[in-house]
Amino acid sequence: MYLSNFTPEEFQQQSDEPYIKKRYSTNLLNDILTNLDSRASTAENFVQGLFIQGSKCLKTEFHLNWAMECLGYSFTLPPRKHFNILMNSVEIYREWLLNPTSAPQFLQYNLGYYQREILCHFSLAFSQQKESLKQTEVCSVILKTICDFIDSQKLEEETWLCLLKLLFKMTEEVLKNIRIGELLSQQTMKTLLQVWILSNTRDKQLWEDLGEMMYNCIDNPWVITSWNSVVLGLTKRVVNVLYEDVDKQFKVKFYENKNLSDALEIFAPNVDNEQVLYFWYRFLRIFLSNKNYQEKSLDSREVLIIGVNKVIIQFLKACDSDNRNIRPKRAASKECDQSPLSLQDYYELLSSIFMQETKVNSLSSSQVSSLGPKNNSFIIKDNLMKRDRIPIPSISGILELFGSWLFSITNCNSIYTEQERAEAIGMICKILSRAKGPASQLNLEKFTTRIFYEIQKKNPKTCNEIIKNFSNLPKTNIKIIELILENFIFLQFIIDTLNENHLEIETKRHCFEIFLAFSNISEIYLGQRFANNLASIFLIHLADRDENSLLLLTWTICSYVTCLDNDSGTINSLLRGLVNRLGSLEENSRKNYFTLLNCIGMIPYLIDRSKPSIDVIKTNVKIMLSLIPHKGKSNEETVCRLLLCITDWIIAFPPVFFDQEIKSQMLKKLDYSKVYEKYENFNEFLKELLLNAFNQPEGIGLWNRKKDQNTRKDIFNTEYAVLSAEEMDDYVIFHIKNRIGSYIWKITEVKDKVQKKPLNIQMTNLVEQTEESPNQQNNYVQVDTEECLGKDFSTFQDIKKYFEKQKQIRTDFKNNLKTKPIFYKNIKNRKTIETTETTEPCNDSARFKIFRRFVSELGYLDINTLNMIRPPNEASKLLFEKIDMQSIKPLVIFSVIYLPTPDAQENIYLSSSAYYSDEFQEFLTSFGTLITGEGEYPYFCKPHLIRFGSCLFKSHAFLRSVVVSPALYQNDIKITLSEILDKYKNIVIWNERYNDRYSNKTPSIFNNIELNKTYCIVLTPIGNGLINIDLKVPLEKQGPLMDKMIVTLKHLPKLLLFTIYNLQHDFITRYTSWKERVYMIEDCFTKGFDEEQPNITDVLFMNVNGKDMK
Repeated sequence: MYLSNFTPEEFQQQSDEPYIKKRYSTNLLNDILTNLDSRASTAENFVQGLFIQGSKCLKTEFHLNWAMECLGYSFTLPPRKHFNILMNSVEIYREWLLNPTSAPQFLQYNLGYYQREILCHFSLAFSQQKESLKQTEVCSVILKTICDFIDSQKLEEETWLCLLKLLFKMTEEVLKNIRIGELLSQQTMKTLLQVWILSNTRDKQLWEDLGEMMYNCIDNPWVITSWNSVVLGLTKRVVNVLYEDVDKQFKVKFYENKNLSDALEIFAPNVDNEQVLYFWYRFLRIFLSNKNYQEKSLDSREVLIIGVNKVIIQFLKACDSDNRNIRPKRAASKECDQSPLSLQDYYELLSSIFMQETKVNSLSSSQVSSLGPKNNSFIIKDNLMKRDRIPIPSISGILELFGSWLFSITNCNSIYTEQERAEAIGMICKILSRAKGPASQLNLEKFTTRIFYEIQKKNPKTCNEIIKNFSNLPKTNIKIIELILENFIFLQFIIDTLNENHLEIETKRHCFEIFLAFSNISEIYLGQRFANNLASIFLIHLADRDENSLLLLTWTICSYVTCLDNDSGTINSLLRGLVNRLGSLEENSRKNYFTLLNCIGMIPYLIDRSKPSIDVIKTNVKIMLSLIPHKGKSNEETVCRLLLCITDWIIAFPPVFFDQEIKSQMLKKLDYSKVYEKYENFNEFLKELLLNAFNQPEGIGLWNRKKDQNTRKDIFNTEYAVLSAEEMDDYVIFHIKNRIGSYIWKITEVKDKVQKKPLNIQMTNLVEQTEESPNQQNNYVQVDTEECLGKDFSTFQDIKKYFEKQKQIRTDFKNNLKTKPIFYKNIKNRKTIETTETTEPCNDSARFKIFRRFVSELGYLDINTLNMIRPPNEASKLLFEKIDMQSIKPLVIFSVIYLPTPDAQENIYLSSSAYYSDEFQEFLTSFGTLITGEGEYPYFCKPHLIRFGSCLFKSHAFLRSVVVSPALYQNDIKITLSEILDKYKNIVIWNERYNDRYSNKTPSIFNNIELNKTYCIVLTPIGNGLINIDLKVPLEKQGPLMDKMIVTLKHLPKLLLFTIYNLQHDFITRYTSWKERVYMIEDCFTKGFDEEQPNITDVLFMNVNGKDMK
């Protein structure tokens, strides 16, 4: 007797061979007693007596069989009326199952047979009844008893098959019974699946029956929920078996409620790896095989999709571990010399095994038992020996398993709802961004087709899922960029999304992250067609109040205008927008205000200065001048930052200062000094910065000069500068070190070639003129002066008298008749005008006449400044060499490490290589001149030369940079990574990935870097001259490069320099250096003042006591 085989009609017709053996010698009460009350009374009395007396009253096997007839029939009685009898029956059977030694002796002799009989009788309690609550209580106890039974007893194979078949029937009855289904579905499904796993069955027919039952009952939410729990537990164990080093126990979490919040029970059976793989495959196929879900309930379909996604996530976690380079390394098996199997290979292997399985109904139970596990497990276990060589799941491998399922949901003609499509397309995005590439062209085309379909349909949930997961896609796959940017549909979709009202902040941030990836390269793929749309959306959302969104957008615009090569109009509009936003930021938004101001101040040094309109820049400068607070010392930092920003713009675009309004306002602001307390004399710093910067070209290399010990050199000091001069072979080098910087002039003497000509004065008022005879040698005309001048003769006499007097004074002065001034010194061989009649060579020292004239024109030798000139002394000479150590140009120093592969170890990336990619070489050489230690070089290069043997130096308009790299050194360097990290807090890593262009791996070098102490920038070339940026830097410190940004190799170096500048310096860096220079120049002027000093003319004319100063 068992469920579906109890009534006389069922008993005569139905058979469940080979799982439940048919026994005709039972079901006596149904056959003998026709009255229901008589049957119930008989069963009730018998059970009551047996419960009181115990099993000792069963003297023979006949007594046992008759007792079990009554016990079995009692489970069909109405539970509400006969509840106590039912519970007594359950208690008797429970004792016999769990403690066989206390059962009747005849039962122990044939234990397996009677165990199957008891289980069959238990199933009768699940037949449909009218009283659901009491029946639920009885069934719950029975299910608990079954679980305890399989946990505590060793079952025969035939008993396992019988129990599985019975549980099918019991579960089906519960799931289709509305009365008890709500209360009992969870426990019934849990019991079925626990028994199923412990049975380790390989019976194909049972697996097919299980799949059919679960598919038919999918509308019951507990079917999908329980299936999800088991498959998720199996998947975790599969991932652990295939990809992890330490074995973890297989666990299944069965949840108490459908929200999956509280785990009711953790099921952790002891199963081997072969069974895990087998069951994982079998359970996965139940719902992933091609089945029609159109008629199934929406709730169940959504739970199913979420469950499948959780399964996929487990494989993506393995990919993430590999990408982070934390995958444990196993020692490869020495016996394995074949190619490793991938996840896809295992799936296909299992599939081929199951297709070869022989149908169960053609074999006996013993044959099934021997054939299934042993032969198949041998094949699987043999391949598990190679698990140390299993590759990480790839995009193709995961999509081979789950792709048809996911793509069928997102198909244009699918019946799935928006929520289901959103879950599926979001998972495809995750697979493409996290699994190992490359993706096949077919899968990419399927994906982009569905992306474009969804964004044209404008389904909110699907579009939101696309936006949320899309920003990680382009970083390693150039094909996705090319497919997406074939037209501007996708970027226009992002713009339309941002234009929606009441857009969530998180979605908005994801949109800005997508712009980080695509905006800088949009001009390459879309030209100028899309620039206006992009600029418009940037300008609209500059008004956003969310701090992180504004931060992302600010630096996105900064990098975007840097990368625009052919669109002046867009640059002008974005510059106006940034400055206008500066004026509308609230007082309490100091963080964003200063970030925006920092961005605006950098832009003139980043963009092509020929692109912006001068009129636009003038307008922007006027706006910023109007934003300067007039009063309040609490605004001192704001005032200083604004004035510095304006100064940088004027320096970059000098014509702006020609505007009288700007000039007057700026000078007026700089003259107001009362506001400066924290930053003392900040206005003086800005004045000098502004005036010294005009007409100074951007330096691009080093100045090399010959060293000649015989050249004349000297230094003299003023209150505001230290000046030196060196006489070279045919020119003079003049060097001024003032409070802003160092300036060098090459002064060459240019001789004026003047030819002496005779006077040719024609006097028209002469009365007489003597005629010239042909032989006359003298061609002068004899003139009577008094007669010729007439009435002007008396005036002539007066002038002549004064001339003679001046001539006498001049003669007396030359003959030492007058006292010389104390500062006067005879200068010999001064330069005279060269004539065609004089060929006397000029002495070299006369060359300094033009030097003195040049110094005078600079304002250092006029009558008002002569008293501020000091001759040199030993202290000032020493300081002269050190002044430039405090250059106001910020110094940016960082190291560049070339990684051929993400897994490269220290002995590889710190050694010289025979191969560096063309892109890397172009990138590295863009940082200036190679310094090898030969000749003259900046003093700050010396420590880097000691460590690396060479470095790159470049002086930019705004900053100076020193770049070191093992790639610059011809031989292996004797320095470790830890020493590099100790000396350089900013590391740039070029992640070449030459062995796998689609790898998402984080370089293994990060295993040795403490990211809280070192800021790292990872540059990954993705093809076509595009570089993906990965910043291991806090968000608030990023800019202008941002994490997940993609830029061209052409614009990368400048953006990188200013990004590292942001990490190493702040706005007061130049001011602080200026103050140090002020102190040092003052020291040059004042130190050693009491020492004996040479005459000032000795200093000016390079000759002291007849000896040159060396």
